[in-house]
Amino acid sequence: MTHRAFQNTLAYGKLWEDKFKTCIKELYDVEVIEEQTSDNYTTMHYDFKTSDGKTYEVKADRKSTQTGNFFIEYEGNNKPSGLSITKAKTHVFTDEAFFYVIRTRKLKELLKTNTYNEGFVYQSKTKGFLVPRPDIMQHAQVFPCR
Repeated sequence: MTHRAFQNTLAYGKLWEDKFKTCIKELYDVEVIEEQTSDNYTTMHYDFKTSDGKTYEVKADRKSTQTGNFFIEYEGNNKPSGLSITKAKTHVFTDEAFFYVIRTRKLKELLKTNTYNEGFVYQSKTKGFLVPRPDIMQHAQVFPCR
């Protein structure tokens, strides 16, 4: 992946992360009190924390409606990443129409109790599981994206 493509992917993810922050601020009357930045991303293993103490990891998967799966990253550049290292208590997936909010513990349980295909992105440098959308949707709270 080129540097430009990587920057575009980061910007796309940040856009949906910000939309989700707005959504939960309105729904739960909370504030974001801590955010992952380029300076702290190696030590802060979640995207943000709210004033009620909840931690979130937001994943925008623009291909999920085409593939029928959400990509759950666990390794990048031959190192644990994504779900393997997250400290977020809650994962949020978006397909640009809805936010699917699922406890990280439940997501890990799904991976342990099911056999999912593996997928690779970014010239096969990032590995993840391909989890069918219905498997996530069945265990998630669903909020429309605005």
